Amino acid sequence: MRYPASGLLATHHAAFAALPKGEISLWGFSLSKTEKESHLKIYAKAYNTSENGDGPEFAVFTADAAFLDRLKKLQSLVVDNELSSVRVAAYPDVWGPGDIEDELRLQGGELVVTNQMFWFEDQPKHQDGHIETGAICFKTLTDDIANNKGNLPLFYVDDVEGFKARLAELEEEEETDDVPV
Repeated sequence: MRYPASGLLATHHAAFAALPKGEISLWGFSLSKTEKESHLKIYAKAYNTSENGDGPEFAVFTADAAFLDRLKKLQSLVVDNELSSVRVAAYPDVWGPGDIEDELRLQGGELVVTNQMFWFEDQPKHQDGHIETGAICFKTLTDDIANNKGNLPLFYVDDVEGFKARLAELEEEEETDDVPV
């Protein structure tokens, strides 16, 4: 039995199909040429799914037009084929802080896309469980991009102000580490 797409998804699919060739639709709105060329930095909370494993505090990735178009195509694949999710080889730009990527010896990064959200996962070499970012809903991302004036970074963390303070601490530590003793 084929299940119809939700009204929200059906609207997004119709908007995507109605755009002129070359335009990129993000679930109901299109990007202008300037927006297509911009690179939006996104910070997402991250964690290890195992209670005993080390993990990152966050991930940083760039949401440019190509990435957003890829998300849309993967979401369509999920919806059109009644899949629970699709996984493709992909990595965020950075798992942070510091050299956590090297410490964990990550192998096999994936972008996971469902009909309503996406996240990144990766597998540490010598640990149970895996690491992942928090899931980001397409609707939330769409709203945030539409309301983002000035191409400011987007934050998908529990406490934005606390997270910004933590980033400032990390930058300060990095600057101090670079000073010869």
